Amino acid sequence: GSNETVEVDIQVRDAPDYDLVLVCSDGLTDEVPDDVIEQIILRDDPLDEIVGRLVKEANARGGADNITIAAIRFKERKRV
Repeated sequence: GSNETVEVDIQVRDAPDYDLVLVCSDGLTDEVPDDVIEQIILRDDPLDEIVGRLVKEANARGGADNITIAAIRFKERKRV
């Protein structure tokens, strides 16, 4: 941002198995509606594929801003 200081919100929560945390910039959320983001992240795909799909979706919808995404999944499911 353009401010010298930033006020950070910190939350502590339990993470159920297979919970996914998505941290992203407005380059994603300004381009892709929440319901579409939800559909993409709820798929049982590896995180790199999910993040790649989100970036492609934002770019396909205009990609007017930079797109930054970090995703963390707790306790991956074992693939059979």
